[in-house]
Amino acid sequence: SSPNNGLNKIRLLERYIIVHIYFSTNGKKWKSQYNFLSIHSSVCSWHENNNDNNDNGIFCNYQGRVSAILLPNNNLRGTFPSELVFGSTFDALHDIWLHQNRFLQGHLSSATELEYQWQLRGLLLGETSFDGTIPTEIGKLRNLRGFSLRDTKISGTIPTEIGNCRSLTHFDLDNTLIGGTIPTEIGLLSNLRRLFAYQMKLKDATIPTEIGRCTSLELLALDDNLDLHGTIPTEIGFCTRLKYINLSSNRLSGTIPNTIKNLQQLEWFGAYDNELTGSIPSFKATSIQNIQLDTNQLNGTIPSKIATLTNLQSFDVSFNEELSGTIPIEFANLSLDWFSIGRTSITGNLDSIFCFDSSQTQVVSDCHHGDDGDMPPQTTCSCCTWCCSRGIKSCFEQPKQPASCNNECVACDYGLFATSCEQCPSTLVEIGNDENGIVTKEEMPICARSCAVNETSGACEDRVEFLDV
Repeated sequence: SSPNNGLNKIRLLERYIIVHIYFSTNGKKWKSQYNFLSIHSSVCSWHENNNDNNDNGIFCNYQGRVSAILLPNNNLRGTFPSELVFGSTFDALHDIWLHQNRFLQGHLSSATELEYQWQLRGLLLGETSFDGTIPTEIGKLRNLRGFSLRDTKISGTIPTEIGNCRSLTHFDLDNTLIGGTIPTEIGLLSNLRRLFAYQMKLKDATIPTEIGRCTSLELLALDDNLDLHGTIPTEIGFCTRLKYINLSSNRLSGTIPNTIKNLQQLEWFGAYDNELTGSIPSFKATSIQNIQLDTNQLNGTIPSKIATLTNLQSFDVSFNEELSGTIPIEFANLSLDWFSIGRTSITGNLDSIFCFDSSQTQVVSDCHHGDDGDMPPQTTCSCCTWCCSRGIKSCFEQPKQPASCNNECVACDYGLFATSCEQCPSTLVEIGNDENGIVTKEEMPICARSCAVNETSGACEDRVEFLDV
């Protein structure tokens, strides 16, 4: 038989499997039909071309062989014929996109013939109901660039063969049932740019030092893995292209390595809710916008270098009870959205830093006096959104108010400054019953103390003449 006859047979078999995909995934109710089942046209025309580059459907190469099955977010329901697609028939495939079809089932483990998809560049199965495990044959996909299993029922472990996928740039395992450890072979992925491994079932896992060999890495998300322990490797400083790091809600211990200062392109760093100790590192990336280090065991003071990070929008070191010192006045030069030092040992007056009319910063500090009023606030903060106290577990919300009014201010309960201008605010308080049994009330002040604006610092300070009111 001629070569053309052989090619036509393969095309016919591909057409049959594509039609099978349509009927086994409730094709009549797809969001887009993509010209499927057109009798007088090739499967190569079963697609739609959009001007926004979101072309989906079936695409072919110059020989008329199926090269891409792109059916994302198209209401596919039923069972995808994995054993037919991941086999020798579709050896010209370079992309399979099935993501965002929540009710689409499939079995990845049956894809034991993946070596036939040696041209495959994108395998996107995220946000489906696929189950099974990652077959070791994944390592034969040397051209694979994008591999997503996020929000699926995939389980098992990450095979060490993943290290053979040297072209991989996007690896997404978020919210899967995959357990075990992070293999050291991850360090062989020198082209890897994004690694998502949020909320997996990792067991007795650590961050391998080999992560430092992933020098193309821009995003590292390993948060919410309750059995990810050990330290943050110093080698992370070699990943100088990193922009986003999230290591939060794990069991990481030790110190935050000083090599973090090498990450000059960093925009977001989160390591909250761990067991980290030591001091806050001096971040040097002027591009950084968020630093989230709350709920750890950090100590020392807040480095003044932090206040020079002009793009910083959010800074949270709350619930680190050994953090001490005062807040550098240079923080007043930043346009922060969120600043939290609640439940620390940090003291001082925050009014001159955050409490001015144009400030939009939500501030949390230890400005509460404690449940019994016997624990004085550690900070003065008239504009704090929340006031905490080391004597109690809860923080209390308070309305944000300006620190001054006509150059006078009054400090009320919970450390809040009211703009009464002339006297302490007061309220009617029940003091008992008169001889006729009628409840009597008396105007009583509700101020903890009274203050005046210090013209030099701009902060509210105790005003002697009102202290006994």
